[in-house]
Amino acid sequence: MWIDPIIEELHAQRREHAARFGFDPHKIFSEFQKLDEAPSPVEDVPLLTLPPKSPKQALKAA
Repeated sequence: MWIDPIIEELHAQRREHAARFGFDPHKIFSEFQKLDEAPSPVEDVPLLTLPPKSPKQALKAA
């Protein structure tokens, strides 16, 4: 069976994260809630808005 190194790295990071909270799901969930409530640096970045494409441009792009 082939082992994906990216998936293995993800599993290792999850184990390390869970170990910091003693593998207690309530503590892990509480930490995620705190992170979710914290202000995000992305919110200060203006969004890029583009004008809508005409139907002819949309067909050419496809």
